[in-house]
Amino acid sequence: MRRSTEAFAQYIARPGPENRPGAWARLRLWLRDHANRLVPVAAGACAVAIGVIVAMPMLRSPLPSTAEAPTTVSRQRAPDIADEQSAQPGTRMGIRPAPVPMPRTVDPQSQPVLERYSFGDFELGVINTPDTVAIYLLEGNLQRQLEITRKDAGVTGAITDAFTYQPGSEAPQLLLIRFRLGEDEGWKVFARSGAGYAFSSEMTAIAENAPDRAEAERRLGGAP
Repeated sequence: MRRSTEAFAQYIARPGPENRPGAWARLRLWLRDHANRLVPVAAGACAVAIGVIVAMPMLRSPLPSTAEAPTTVSRQRAPDIADEQSAQPGTRMGIRPAPVPMPRTVDPQSQPVLERYSFGDFELGVINTPDTVAIYLLEGNLQRQLEITRKDAGVTGAITDAFTYQPGSEAPQLLLIRFRLGEDEGWKVFARSGAGYAFSSEMTAIAENAPDRAEAERRLGGAP
């Protein structure tokens, strides 16, 4: 009896064709049942649609050509060899030699000149500069300076006579040079010292104003 009652209640509760919901009602029920799954799908679809809308203008515009692309490379024609040589004399293959200083014009009168004097077995030399005069003993290519004296620019020195003299066996050999400087002229005496000669002011004072060789020898012979 109780089973019959439950079966009848179920039959009464089951909707018949006239009591079933319409299509719109069924859609709403379906959407309600599937809402949890439809929301992520709808969000993804909207994102895809927005992306397509944004990309459409870019897809329609033409890409810039390579010729229109800006460049920062600058090129310049290398000068020809003829142009380069004409533009920069003395330059070849990009290498410029160091400038060669132009020779200065020198007055020959201002250059020191060695004046040679030969007296048999020895030679002497004189060099005049604007403010000095020097006497040298020449031995081949060797020049031994005997004396250098300061002087005025317009005055020159010259040797007028010279000889060697041995006062005694124990005395050193002497070199007598008669020297003229401007208007003054007299004997200079040098005593042998090693391989050269040294100026002797004491013996020069004795023979300085002797008129000739013989008088100079006589004076120096009596000298201590």
